[in-house]
Parts: sequence; structure tokens; C-alpha cells
Amino acid sequence: MKASIEFEPHGDSRLGSVVTNSGFSDWATQNVPSTLTTVAWKVRRRGSDFFIDWRPIGGAEWRQMRIATLTEAAAGAEVLVGAYACAPQGPGFVARFRDIKFECL
Repeated sequence: MKASIEFEPHGDSRLGSVVTNSGFSDWATQNVPSTLTTVAWKVRRRGSDFFIDWRPIGGAEWRQMRIATLTEAAAGAEVLVGAYACAPQGPGFVARFRDIKFECL
């Protein structure tokens, strides 16, 4: 499962998420203003179900983005967490991650 913000210089940007189960990926996106360049993510887990919430940095209200089941994450199974960045159209992309905090609640 991945959550992302995709910057588009000529129009709305997109928040995206992808869930891969048994080798098949399911993408979902939603448009956001291109002025939104930083977001906070929160992922919650209940058994093999995962909830992705987001908010603008400094925002007070979490907004639900996705609910998904990871079929290979049986209740109690270990899940690895990390951050990623990519440049799908060539070199020159710069990404900065700051204030990253991973915690298990």
C-alpha cells in the first residue's frame, strides 16, 4: 500500500493511493490544488484492514482518503513501513522528507 502526492505544474495536483493484493494493483486519486505541496499522512490498522487519512501540514482536520484490505497482512502479521519518492518522467527530481515519525499505537 502506498499513499502519495503528485505535483502537477499545469493544473490540479493529485493525492494518490495504491493497494496491491495477489499481484494486482488498485489505484485511486483525488484532485487537490497545486498549491498544496506538503501533507501529513496517518495510517491506521485494524487486523488486515488499513485506513489512510491525510491533512495539509498545519491543518487541524484529518480527511479520510482510503480504506483497504491487505490480504497478505493477516491479523497480527508484521507490516513494513517507509517513505518513498519517485520521478516518473526522468532525472532531476528533488524530494525532502522532514518530521517523519513512525509509531505503533
